[in-house]
Amino acid sequence: MSEPLVNSHFEGFPKDYFKIEKDNFVSFRGFENGNQAADFLESELSNISKEILELDSNGYIRDSLLQKLDYEIKDTTVINCAVGQGKTSSLLRSITEYYEQDKNTFFIIAVPLLSLIAQYQKDLIDLGINENEIFNYEKIGKSFEQGGLDYNDLRRRIHLVTVNTLLGNPGDNAVLASKAKSKYLKEFTNNLSSKNKKVVLVFDEIHEAISNFSKSGIIHLFYWEKILQKILVLSATYNVASISVIQLLSKLTENKINILESGRIVKRTQSRLFLHYDNSEKYDSSNITLNQIIDKVIYEDKSLDIISFSKKLAKSIISNKKELGRKLIEKYGELKDCTSDLFQNQSDSDEVPKNRFNNDYTNIGTNFKSGVSIEKENHSLIIILPHNKSRRTYRTENGIFTEGVNSIIQALARQRNIGDIHIIMPSPLEFEYDSLTNMPDEEKRIFISAYDNVKILNNRIQTRNNVEIQKNKLILFEQHFPLVREKYEESASRLLIPIMAASHKNLEFPDLSEFILEKSELALTEIGFLGKDLSSFTTYSAFTNQFYNAKLHEINIINIEDTDEDGFPGIVEQIYNNYNSYSFNSGKNIQKKSEEILKLIFEKSKNNFSKKDKSRYKKRTLEILLSKEGSSDSNSNNLAYNYLMNYLSNQDVETNNSPTLKFKRYIKKLQDSILKKDDFEYFANYKDSKLFEDESEEILNLVNNLKQNHTVLGNRNNNFFRNINNENAGFKMFNFLKKALFETTRYQKRENKKIVSYDKITVTKNVTLH
Repeated sequence: MSEPLVNSHFEGFPKDYFKIEKDNFVSFRGFENGNQAADFLESELSNISKEILELDSNGYIRDSLLQKLDYEIKDTTVINCAVGQGKTSSLLRSITEYYEQDKNTFFIIAVPLLSLIAQYQKDLIDLGINENEIFNYEKIGKSFEQGGLDYNDLRRRIHLVTVNTLLGNPGDNAVLASKAKSKYLKEFTNNLSSKNKKVVLVFDEIHEAISNFSKSGIIHLFYWEKILQKILVLSATYNVASISVIQLLSKLTENKINILESGRIVKRTQSRLFLHYDNSEKYDSSNITLNQIIDKVIYEDKSLDIISFSKKLAKSIISNKKELGRKLIEKYGELKDCTSDLFQNQSDSDEVPKNRFNNDYTNIGTNFKSGVSIEKENHSLIIILPHNKSRRTYRTENGIFTEGVNSIIQALARQRNIGDIHIIMPSPLEFEYDSLTNMPDEEKRIFISAYDNVKILNNRIQTRNNVEIQKNKLILFEQHFPLVREKYEESASRLLIPIMAASHKNLEFPDLSEFILEKSELALTEIGFLGKDLSSFTTYSAFTNQFYNAKLHEINIINIEDTDEDGFPGIVEQIYNNYNSYSFNSGKNIQKKSEEILKLIFEKSKNNFSKKDKSRYKKRTLEILLSKEGSSDSNSNNLAYNYLMNYLSNQDVETNNSPTLKFKRYIKKLQDSILKKDDFEYFANYKDSKLFEDESEEILNLVNNLKQNHTVLGNRNNNFFRNINNENAGFKMFNFLKKALFETTRYQKRENKKIVSYDKITVTKNVTLH
């Protein structure tokens, strides 16, 4: 019976998440006495309330949210709940109910991702809202003939827009937002104001829009000030920067903030989580881990989607010029390319992007780690995190996971139904175990043992610019805010003298809120556990059951501790047995198996290998494979010959030009050339027999083709026809077959006053080519 996984010892272990506290929004100032400070604090806190959202028996917040959400109270209501607790669906249901109650209220739903707009429209229609009562952002600036709609038509009381539109954000390539969007903000708000209408602004998936907010952006929201009744802010993964955003938004609601927060209690069956540690220097479409997972998914006939940290990698996987791409196309048909040039899937362009996630396809790309719901049955989601090399520099090279740990949580949450989630990532770096102050001693011991089994030493990472890699330390979400505040204070203390001098010129140092908005993400993600080494956070979270919708089911890593000669067979045999246990591998030929098992050894393992080690492993791997799967009647000690005979014996078709028939002919010709003398058999010297001279060109072409198509034969360790050319091809074939089929000894005898040499046959090997 196998030993239970590490996470089985963490049942009921508290889930850590970013809690929004009332005092996060208190701006402490200097006061001359304690009474003034106390009065200020009381005044600030009086505008902020917090309530708990209870979960129903299935783990959803809907009933509690409907009860606690009051559209008549003017405030900024912050909804903080876990992924999969029904945050968006519950809100939309609440909106549709109030929509019918108060015909004077308009709902402006702002989302950070273009892909969400179509999803919201579908969900609202499913809840009974007429399509003609919804205005879609994509219609702005288009004429009726182009499919545009009149946003001033007051029958359309629900508007679906991007956050960028409301903030007047033009993107990185323009100074001002488009005239059409600017006109929308002015005209529509004036129209509502003149008709005495009320507005509820909704900001969903706010975590994806943090970078878009700025003080100038917030100013655009004051178009809505006179008609604004309420602001709703939603996310499952708040962060420090979101505190500043909420604080800025609350300026539109008289600084009143209402926090609705749920507990992180799992009440439904979770998806199965597989951790695949792969220490390759880069990930591409030939990656053995990725290919093995996909082979398994295809064999089990599961639906599939792949989230890649890198656009280049996603494109490589999709390519029909690559073996993996062709395999995926054969199984799933057209693949949906979900990559784009948009930053965070956003644009100020009016053009509708085409590379959107679609549940009817197999989606592979970078732009759906947040904001989409994968609702497929019998489904596998593969998430590819940044490879080993991404940890080498000061700057993280994490692609779509640049914003750190919340992006991991969001990516896992895309799978809405129970299924399999596979994460490919490098082994985590070393951990400072003294930082695990949240664990009892026994759980800590178990965690350390499990983490030691998957970690690699920090000195394995070759850094640039003399970067020193620190051990990872556990940083709980409650520590994020103090860490950012500490960075702010450090920054201010360094510049204390010039700050004081600049203040006389009316130049103010940015306050904490500004610093949080602009720098908090960078301040946190430069820390190993929170960004530089995402494998560490992912491993910790999986080991201690931190993920809400997925639970660790399997750990896939190859540990090779013994690289001496005696240890080789046992290691390779263990890997071979595990590899061959999957039916989709058992049917592959020895060439393919050898290649893939060696990749497993060299790429997945957390060990370093010298050139000498690699050379020996290649040879021993092939020897073991041939001993297990080669011809049982072969006793040649020539590795290349044994491989070749195994390959040729398994060819289905024999034609006049097939390698199988050619080798049969060469072998028979060699056997027929055996001479007898006295009581022994021998071969004449090749310079006398010139046995294969007529076939020299044919042999040269045959050997070159075999070496080109079989990397095993091209390996110098196997010494297969090295340095062959047209002049020596015949002799090399004679020598190759003679050594493979026979054991000979040099025999000399004086004949007619001359010393004559023979290759006397001492052993004939049982190496028949079937």
